[in-house]
Amino acid sequence: MTVTLKELRVHLGAHKSATTHVQETLGACQPQLHNKGVDYIPLESIRPEMKALMSSRNWRFVVGGMPLRDAVLGMLQRVGSGAGVVAFSEENILGSSAELLGEVVYPRLRSRLKIVRAMSKVAPVSAFLSIRSFDRVLPGAYVTALRFGEISPMDRTRLEDAWGRHSPSWVEVIDRIVGVLPGVPLRIWQQEVYAENAPYVLNQFVGVEIADIPSIAPPKSTMTPSAQAVQAAESFVRSFRGSRSDLTAAVDRIYASMPVSESESRFTLVDDQQRRQMRKQYDRDIEIIQRRWPGALIRP
Repeated sequence: MTVTLKELRVHLGAHKSATTHVQETLGACQPQLHNKGVDYIPLESIRPEMKALMSSRNWRFVVGGMPLRDAVLGMLQRVGSGAGVVAFSEENILGSSAELLGEVVYPRLRSRLKIVRAMSKVAPVSAFLSIRSFDRVLPGAYVTALRFGEISPMDRTRLEDAWGRHSPSWVEVIDRIVGVLPGVPLRIWQQEVYAENAPYVLNQFVGVEIADIPSIAPPKSTMTPSAQAVQAAESFVRSFRGSRSDLTAAVDRIYASMPVSESESRFTLVDDQQRRQMRKQYDRDIEIIQRRWPGALIRP
């Protein structure tokens, strides 16, 4: 970079909360943002760097401290354009889609957020989290995990039993983020607020006003497929023997062959009782967030 880095604005995700739409929209705004002093790093640039940096085989990530701080600075110098404020969105900082599905949401979060702590040693960091009711998040997380071979169809019964005993909570996730990143301000937006007020939310994230935000259709690649497609994919996965890349390609074809339509209903994963429980938990989460972290929620 040719100028002093003034600030890092990091969208942590989560998965299945319109994160891809955020990334594609800001990617289209990259020249405009640069003119306002914000270097938005697109996902295709930041993800390979972050993946390599956060590997368990990378000794700098394992050791942490100054070696990791220096590695983070080097990464930003490689992918940045020299603007004083750097912004990017990468949901895999928190973990994988499959890690939304367990009894503990994002169980490796504490270790993985070492990367954000290291960033805070390079420049002031503002962190952002997008959330959504888990009855809407979990189906998409499941079909993605199935697609990448990160979960087995045989796990569904165990997962459903766990959700029946305890609805997942965003407050628990936020508690851990705040605990790992003391002093790093955390702002939170709800997917439904983003859907209605995307320009406002995006301006809050990047810290400047974007005058002309393009209207981008929701990406089809991240849409939850039909229930019939998922059932067919589960049957295929049970008997599949081969590479993970071949599995992903085959499941992609199955999902594409049976899209949601008037005759093909969208995959829901959770039953009606679990859906009601999860929505009640989401409402409680929002109330608790407003009470415990005043001003954290981004709302027009």
